[in-house]
Amino acid sequence: MFLSWLADHAATYTADSLADRQARDWAVRDYRMRLLRDGGPGAAASTSTPS
Repeated sequence: MFLSWLADHAATYTADSLADRQARDWAVRDYRMRLLRDGGPGAAASTSTPS
């Protein structure tokens, strides 16, 4: 999931996020923030409430 997200957001980072430590750290931080904001992978599938 992270690599897919990173490929979609590669233009956001000026350095190679897989080779540069600082760029990697920023990319991981941004990805974790998205997971926390959006509820993580699969969150949309669990939005219905059982009746």
